Amino acid sequence: MARPRKPKNQSAKRREIYLPDAEWQMIKDSAADLGVSVSQFLLAAVSKNKPYLPMHLIQELGVIGAALDRLSHQNVHRGHETIAMLAELVRIENALTKIADRITTS
Repeated sequence: MARPRKPKNQSAKRREIYLPDAEWQMIKDSAADLGVSVSQFLLAAVSKNKPYLPMHLIQELGVIGAALDRLSHQNVHRGHETIAMLAELVRIENALTKIADRITTS
């Protein structure tokens, strides 16, 4: 027995779009990076639903944040020349933390 048809407003139809090769490749690569189909990627880009979260990016941000934290603690007592570097590392870590928070709460 065949499955029932979807209502017309829910049925998917094949669509055609015209793009330069470079832009099409960028879309395909972005979808592959997120582990979704091109259709899912395009739908997420225009939908008001939560976007697909690139989990590998969230993990990388966590690793970077931990490394920056470790580096800043190791260099705390090395002298005045490192004070500027430490201040910059703290700014970077704070920025990465804000990015990670926005990604995980969006």
